[in-house]
Amino acid sequence: MHAKATGLLREVEQLALPTDGPPNIDTVRALCHDLRQPLAAIMLLASSDGGDVRRRMDGILEQAQWLSDMVEGVLGDAAEDLPTNLDVVGLASRCVQLAQPTARCRVSFSGVGRALAVAAPVALSRAVNCVLDNAVRAAGPGGHVTVEVATTGAEVTIQVIDDGPGLGHVPPNNSLGLTIARALVSACGGTFELRPGTLCGMVAEIVLPATRSPGGSGVMRLLLCDDHKPLLDALSMALRDRGHTIVATAIDPDEAVEAARKHQPDACLLDVNFRHTNGLDAIGRILAVSPDTKVVMLSGSISRSLMADARAKGARGFVGKEKPVGVIIEALEIAHQGHLAVALLKQERLSPERL
Repeated sequence: MHAKATGLLREVEQLALPTDGPPNIDTVRALCHDLRQPLAAIMLLASSDGGDVRRRMDGILEQAQWLSDMVEGVLGDAAEDLPTNLDVVGLASRCVQLAQPTARCRVSFSGVGRALAVAAPVALSRAVNCVLDNAVRAAGPGGHVTVEVATTGAEVTIQVIDDGPGLGHVPPNNSLGLTIARALVSACGGTFELRPGTLCGMVAEIVLPATRSPGGSGVMRLLLCDDHKPLLDALSMALRDRGHTIVATAIDPDEAVEAARKHQPDACLLDVNFRHTNGLDAIGRILAVSPDTKVVMLSGSISRSLMADARAKGARGFVGKEKPVGVIIEALEIAHQGHLAVALLKQERLSPERL
């Protein structure tokens, strides 16, 4: 296993050499940079003797799963790393756990409860890993790195704090790390700042727009539109059980527009694909007759281009059709609060409890 990991690292390094090759070479070089830490962890865990074998194998599996997620998120067309509502506390905690096997200093985590933000999970994980790797190198043997997550008002903040000698006093290992982190955070709609610590070391801060926890939106007046009546019935029952009011249901966009005109609902759950028409074309028509309605799109397949088109037309949320009813309700509640709600149909990631 050690030899295979070493060979993979060398192959990826060859891809990262400066060339006059294809225009996506920067993406490959960035991916190569991010592969180093998990591959090093796999090699370390595989070469260790004694100890809890089951625990080491679980560690190798976790690192390998992260590698797979990262490669698919960066290079795979079928598994696009789309923005979603995610728990930043769980994500950052997992990044710390993945970094600990190879860290030569103490790495600790501070974060309580859930801190919800809309971001691309793989992109944000890569950004945190890049910043964390830089901090671990700066702290050095015997040092300490702390990762803290907090919610302040409308923002979720991730701080990576090291007690190293500070900027300019650490030999550069790779100039890509912080550049990659800044670009990835920007792609998630956040900001990245690097500044001196209070007494020593550095503070790397990632700030993301927060989404509120579901359940605080109050009673919603809802319009549901889908041409699959069993789904409409199930959603109606679940939403009523949650205390919300279903003002109307519709089986095609024309009915939905008329119902929106009549009832002025707080939110509308609108299917994307109908037998003879497209739900996207109805977004503007619904908002024209009921401007305060938050439209959440429901679909079995949501791509970046679809999300861009729907957002341009005024949609405030996207949810995968095969998501549990509770997730669909959560998306409606978050959109009702005025935030972008995203719960996409894609491969399920680890729940916050397991991250």
